Amino acid sequence: MTSPAGQGWLVERDAAGFPGEPTQRFQVAPPGGMASRAYLAALLDFAARLGLESSALPDALFSAEAAPGRTALSSPEEILALFGTPGGDVWESAPLERPASDCLTRLFSVDGALEDRDGDLLPDASRLAFVLPDTLPVEVAAELANVAARLGLESGGISFPLVRADGAPFVVAPGDGAAELRAEAGGWRLSGDTGEMARLLAAVASDWPRAVAGPPGAAEALAWLRRGLAGVGPEPGVPGDVLWELQWSDQAEEERLLATFRAEVLPALAAGSGPAEITVFASEPEEVRQRITATLRAELATAGVGGAQVQVLCAFKAGLSWLREVVQPAVQPLHPSRLVVHYRRYESTGEVPALDLAIRWAQELFPGPELLARDLGLPLAAIAVEEAPATSGDVWHAEAFDAAGTSLGHWACSPLWHVQPWIPQFADAGSVCVTTGGFALTQGGRRQEFPVATDLERFWAFWQHTVVPRVLQHIAAGGGAHAHLQPFFGALEVEVWVSEPNARLGIREENDSAAEALHEEIYFGTLDTLELLGQRTTGDRTSTPGAVIPVVHVRPGQAPRAQVRLRQAPPRRALPWPEVRVAALGLAPDGGLRATIEAHVDGAAAATLERLRELAAMPTPADGLAATVRLAGDTVALTLPYAPRLAADTPPHAAPPMDTNIHGAAVSDWAARLAALPEVSAWVEDISYEGRAVSALWLHPPTTGRASATKAALLKPTHIIVARHHANEISSTNSAFQLAWLCATDPQWRRYLDRVTILLLPYENPDGAALHARLASAPEAANWKHHPARYNALGYEFGFDHLDPDSPFGEARARGALWRRFPADVLVDNHGVPSHEWVQPFAGFGSPPRFRVSYWVVQALLYGIASYIDDPAYPHSRATVEALRDAVSARVRDTDIGDWNRVYGASYRFWGQERLPENFPGIFHDDMLWHIASVTPDPAARNLEARYPQTTAISWVTEVNDETADGEHLERVARAHLLANQATLDLLAAAATPPHYRRADDGPGRYTLRISRERPLRLSRER
Repeated sequence: MTSPAGQGWLVERDAAGFPGEPTQRFQVAPPGGMASRAYLAALLDFAARLGLESSALPDALFSAEAAPGRTALSSPEEILALFGTPGGDVWESAPLERPASDCLTRLFSVDGALEDRDGDLLPDASRLAFVLPDTLPVEVAAELANVAARLGLESGGISFPLVRADGAPFVVAPGDGAAELRAEAGGWRLSGDTGEMARLLAAVASDWPRAVAGPPGAAEALAWLRRGLAGVGPEPGVPGDVLWELQWSDQAEEERLLATFRAEVLPALAAGSGPAEITVFASEPEEVRQRITATLRAELATAGVGGAQVQVLCAFKAGLSWLREVVQPAVQPLHPSRLVVHYRRYESTGEVPALDLAIRWAQELFPGPELLARDLGLPLAAIAVEEAPATSGDVWHAEAFDAAGTSLGHWACSPLWHVQPWIPQFADAGSVCVTTGGFALTQGGRRQEFPVATDLERFWAFWQHTVVPRVLQHIAAGGGAHAHLQPFFGALEVEVWVSEPNARLGIREENDSAAEALHEEIYFGTLDTLELLGQRTTGDRTSTPGAVIPVVHVRPGQAPRAQVRLRQAPPRRALPWPEVRVAALGLAPDGGLRATIEAHVDGAAAATLERLRELAAMPTPADGLAATVRLAGDTVALTLPYAPRLAADTPPHAAPPMDTNIHGAAVSDWAARLAALPEVSAWVEDISYEGRAVSALWLHPPTTGRASATKAALLKPTHIIVARHHANEISSTNSAFQLAWLCATDPQWRRYLDRVTILLLPYENPDGAALHARLASAPEAANWKHHPARYNALGYEFGFDHLDPDSPFGEARARGALWRRFPADVLVDNHGVPSHEWVQPFAGFGSPPRFRVSYWVVQALLYGIASYIDDPAYPHSRATVEALRDAVSARVRDTDIGDWNRVYGASYRFWGQERLPENFPGIFHDDMLWHIASVTPDPAARNLEARYPQTTAISWVTEVNDETADGEHLERVARAHLLANQATLDLLAAAATPPHYRRADDGPGRYTLRISRERPLRLSRER
């Protein structure tokens, strides 16, 4: 204990100035073994102040029993001398008039015994007022003191005196019978035998709303009951039975090309005169195109057609194929100094707006210049890509020059293409330019075209004109595209076998894959169609249609085929939402707490009561809250589950891997092993829709007593790091576990725990991650983007549900629940973007139209997305965000991450930003790309910073190009997240200032003591 004189603190503080836990324990020892009201008044105020100044409390801080090391408290005067006269700055505030919640899960919260006067969602005062008899046995007095200490522990302020006439009454009424704590009339009433009353108070002080701090407790268990009674879980969601199945197959593209050659091209050749050039476009792997070339030449010879030149290019990204297979071989022996490639500007000619960008034909060339520079031995700057007018004759034209500027030769190419509706059912939604296969025959100065649809086109026609109409019919039969009828199906599963190009290019992570493009097209094309269906037919947002799961196999030279299955949607909730509350607490036979829960539903309750019995019949959880539920005159006993804690017997002997995808059971295993370290606590925050664990970790200095999540957020800047929200963005899980390991084992990282409260959600979307692991298990697809695993099991962007405790998706509820217990100053979402080019050939040849900006090419290895509050009430918001921007940019600038950022940044500017800045936005700061926008306070916003600007100063996003990374690149992008998070921790640690006392006059004889720090937090690189 420090000296009580002056403004001293009662609880010792660490070297950084932050309070720990009391080093002394106390014996409640009034004369005669009975505590008078005056003694109790002094005792409870002293206990509450001890709790207020503490970050943790030991078990039985106050006891009626004497023990070595315990300080006896014998009189009110002695206690008041210990309490001292704390000073502090003046705090202008007034008590709140709002009554306390009638649910005991909210006892130690701003909805219960505590108040939030400044609106930052954290308690800074108290409304509870003890109403006591003249005397109480010493055992009850001691446990009331422990409850008061706990009240202080869970708050940043206490309103004194605690024994008074006004306020939310906590009536202590000794009597006969079982002890009970009941919420009633805007307060609480404790009654029953005093011996049992003492035991009940002890359990409330130590075990309510859960025996351990950090993990979800009684409030979340009650929410589990509410959802369960409404039919929302806890049973995992599973796809239903197959409703229908379709099969599709077609003749191989190679065979259809040869048939067209024989039936149309050969006769055209015979009718013409002079040398002929035949350019063939086939969406096939290189080995198949070589075979087609050989076959065509043989057939030309057989037909007696001499001198014809044959070139078979890939119909998918024909411009890249032309650069690599025509231009490069021709240029190589010329040893040019410079090469200029022109592309024709793309412009829509019809009334329907085009989804394709003006650089549509430039996109087909990517990343050709880098490949040519590498293979020709030229500097990249020596190869120019320039736009030609939309009226130009050729789509692509290349010209080589020597050092003197003399032309060494030129080459041209135009693919076969046509315009078609993006979505046939909504033809006015946009048109798309689609390249096709076939022959371009040039003879005697005349070009003739003989189109042959590629396998991709043939399958896509089947999908859009056969599969999608069947899905739309199913939705119509189910009542139409209404949001409340979602999901419309359990899963739309498609497996496709195609002969398509699928090869890595040897430039960064780039690949050339029509198969991956089809994979993306099936997924987003279907989601976009169903969203448009809702917009056009009902006006509803139909963004949770059901799972869309495409699997694309690459089988060179084989004929294409597919099978499609639609599965039944899970049963819809048919039960009403109940009102539930913990009305009373008593003691269970084992000495633990037992809750009395009152439930109510409007109308008939028979179905709800039957559901309650079903929940009670489920296996009893290993750790839970014993409860008796009263509903419509019936009583049912059950145990509400507490979220499991995770802890292995032994800690890990080595750091978590940074170069291997951590998923599935390995996530819980790593969380448990890290929790064997004293600096890490881990638990299951919630259960996903399909029944998988969503783990959470709390990084903190080791403590021996009961810590408080609320006090951890009150005392120190609090940082929540979310990983794997979009499950195909895999590297954030590696980064999160690495950060936990370093904070527990590396002194340079361990120092953050003394000044910052750190929370991790390392695997927010386990259902998506399970699908990702399944999709990426195919060798040909290991490095694809795998956006079908982006959202959750029903294709829903569950970020819309983060703050909805009634959401059917545990993966959505987890973040909001964690934030409510640990209101964060800064929340970062460690996200990811494709590691390589994003092409959808039937949706505008880039990322899908649902995105406001283009993700066609990689923007950076690491970039940031942030916002600031544009409101006079928050004058420091912009400077705080800019401090974050400066710190993160500086941290990565001189590392290999910075070097890669410069490489990717140059590519992003060259291909996108310098040509179409509105589609390729962002500002480079210190060589790092940032997207920073202003927002205004909005109580309905998804962004926590905009929704709760008084509490959360920054809610931002890091993006790395990790879809889907492995090996060395995975290590690099995971480390990029880690560097950004470390830079943030440095800022937060620098901004951490020890709390100080403030005092408010609440009226005659009343005052509030508050310990506080700055909220909203101000960050500065100078601090």
